Amino acid sequence: MQVVSGIKRKPRGIDLPYELDIFLHVGAEISSTCDPSGLHVPRVSVAKRRMTGQIRINRDEVREAPDLKSFLQSTIHRAVKQMIEHIAARDATVDADVEIRKVAFLGEQ
Repeated sequence: MQVVSGIKRKPRGIDLPYELDIFLHVGAEISSTCDPSGLHVPRVSVAKRRMTGQIRINRDEVREAPDLKSFLQSTIHRAVKQMIEHIAARDATVDADVEIRKVAFLGEQ
């Protein structure tokens, strides 16, 4: 999926206080997801300075999206923002607003 490949390249070189380990699951015929698209199973390890989570993309929402690229970008951007908010809630040294500004480009069309 070229759209996802382009989105994956964008964050290279961004300096975040935590490593983000993201599993992107786009539902299909064999492996579908009925949950709304977005962040699922978020986990923060303050000791390891790592955040893991799944971004699940609902197959039906993909099919109904008038602009696939915009839909994927906004879903991934929203999920990454939520990940940063989870980190900031667990680690007072992280300023969510500052870190969210670093990933604002993900939401840009």
